[in-house]
Amino acid sequence: MEILLTGYTAFLTQEWIETAFPDDHVLTTHTKSEALLDTRVKTVTLDGKQLLAQINETYQFDRIVYFSEYLLPHGEQEGELDRLRWVLQACREREVQLLYFSGPMAALTPPSGKSLLANAAEELCFHYAKTSKIQVKVFRLPYLYAVSESGTEQFARLFEQMSTGTVQMDEQAAQPLLALCMEELADLTARVFDTWTPEPERFLLPQVFDATQRQVGEVLHKLLQCVLEGRLPNERQALLAYAKGLVP
Repeated sequence: MEILLTGYTAFLTQEWIETAFPDDHVLTTHTKSEALLDTRVKTVTLDGKQLLAQINETYQFDRIVYFSEYLLPHGEQEGELDRLRWVLQACREREVQLLYFSGPMAALTPPSGKSLLANAAEELCFHYAKTSKIQVKVFRLPYLYAVSESGTEQFARLFEQMSTGTVQMDEQAAQPLLALCMEELADLTARVFDTWTPEPERFLLPQVFDATQRQVGEVLHKLLQCVLEGRLPNERQALLAYAKGLVP
């Protein structure tokens, strides 16, 4: 089958693709500002709806996975709705299976401007499911992280502060940690397509961690000490070491 992975794809690795789509031909797109760090992945810079229409015409995609910008905490969501609409519009005349991964922002209460936009993106998918040939499944996920070099990008804002010895977090200390490992999402993606049905559906993936933002801050403090003491070369390597169980 022909597979398109689009939206916020900076997390993707060759291993992820081989797990989710072991026997398929996969093309990935990215924006100019969000290039994939894994250079083994076949990817195209998506800078307009005309290029997307050309790509779709060439490959005739059977399945599409769209990773929402809202999967990244404090990410840049500007243009999200337009890019999603490009994809839906380009495929509206074919029976394409589209899997949209949304983030926890859509379920935020009381609603904010960002949560209303996140909900609008989900409803846009269901609108096309009703008015075109596209088949849609929407999954609301926790924020994504990955045990890889690309997975540390979501912590870039915190890393920039760590060198000063102080980290300012926007979340409340008691707020739950909403997180899902990108590697586990590959298995879920494969299962969803293996059991695909044509009806439009929305699923909420439950939160599985008991950790709080206070505990995240404590871990960041521990990792900063490792860097300052010279036990690890930098903040990113410290996070990777902790994620792999190399830092107690």
